[in-house]
Amino acid sequence: ASGALDALRAKTADELLAASGAAVGLFSKGNRFGPVVDGWAFPDAPAALFEKGEINKVPFIAGSNADEGTMFLKNLPISSPAAYRLGMRALYGEHAADVLKLFPAESPDEVKLALNKVTTVTAFAAPARAMCRSAARAGVKAWLYHFTRVPETALKSFGAFHGLEIAYVFGKAGRTPGFDETDSGLSESMMGFWTDFAADGDPNREGLPGWAPYDPAGDVHMEFGESVRPGSGLLEEACSLADMIAADLLAARKDASPRRKWGRKGK
Repeated sequence: ASGALDALRAKTADELLAASGAAVGLFSKGNRFGPVVDGWAFPDAPAALFEKGEINKVPFIAGSNADEGTMFLKNLPISSPAAYRLGMRALYGEHAADVLKLFPAESPDEVKLALNKVTTVTAFAAPARAMCRSAARAGVKAWLYHFTRVPETALKSFGAFHGLEIAYVFGKAGRTPGFDETDSGLSESMMGFWTDFAADGDPNREGLPGWAPYDPAGDVHMEFGESVRPGSGLLEEACSLADMIAADLLAARKDASPRRKWGRKGK
């Protein structure tokens, strides 16, 4: 083991990446990079730790955008309804029929729309909701949001795409042609929520709509869009299906992957 580690350390970063088959995008071939369950830094998969409530008891904000998938689909080789159905069956197995029912695609134009929504739910909206649910069960306050604003910029065709909300949180929604007063006002509100949360662990402040901590019973979230308003039941049916799929995948990985226990020095 020490010889293999020495050999790896002798390689450059470029050599390691070239040998790894690193992937770009959510559906590309190649290695996936993520937390390694080593029995020390990660005693279990992060999703499993959240589910069991074995998390640090600190408040957090989690959320998603309405069109998380659009930025990842440019090079995806799925353009026909038939290819879409095959892809869903390969990805979701026994749950594919339910996925296709919720996100049908009967024409080529509908395929990317459906893929966008599938990606939005399974990779972003459902995991964010699951984190908040687990936190609530563990007695930790968490706030869930969904960003839906689509500004009149050159990227309008991507919708409320992955990462767009960051410009609003950091006060940059106004430096690019296409942003207007609605965007400036939305940015001011989001900065208010985020800075108050950073200051004392609670995003609420006077003059902004009340943002309740997540509660599974109410399934509440805050929408940041044309206006700032609370909502409930965000993509509820689709998120619940995604939760089932994630639980099955987690169980399958546990059955298939033996755990290696590491000591503090990696031995």
